[in-house]
Amino acid sequence: SLTDRAKARRRAALAAVGGAFGTLARAMVRQSAASFEAAKAPIAATRFDRVRRFVAENLKSPDLTPETICARLGLSRRHLYYLFERHGGVATFIKNRRLAACYRALARTSETKLISSVAYEYGFADPSVFSRQFKERYGMRPSEVYAAHLAGHDPGSVANSSFIDWLSRAEAS
Repeated sequence: SLTDRAKARRRAALAAVGGAFGTLARAMVRQSAASFEAAKAPIAATRFDRVRRFVAENLKSPDLTPETICARLGLSRRHLYYLFERHGGVATFIKNRRLAACYRALARTSETKLISSVAYEYGFADPSVFSRQFKERYGMRPSEVYAAHLAGHDPGSVANSSFIDWLSRAEAS
């Protein structure tokens, strides 16, 4: 059930924070370069997950920017960019999350919606920019995904998606 999945996620988050805290505590007690180095990865992973959840919760907000994330989560801009370096940067991460949400909305909507409405809903200010970025990401236009859905076809899994896209789809289902 949804409640059970929420509880499992909370337990997993607490375990991750607990692991990071334990590693940090060991580093403080041992006070060696190796123990401080060992503490970096779990702490960064916990911070990344915290930011990822914040982005997911605020995906529709037009104010979702790196500056907002830094202010709300108490991170320096430099550290935020470091956390998202391997994802192409925080702005790219947000854009890709928004594109994935639009893809899901277009592929599963039960109501007739304008594609531009879906784009605006997820923070895209310019429909032509949205369409170009969508096509670059998924290899098809938003109208093709929407038309396939309306025709009763499942646009299917997207070959061009990332692990983060897959994780997002798994969390949504």
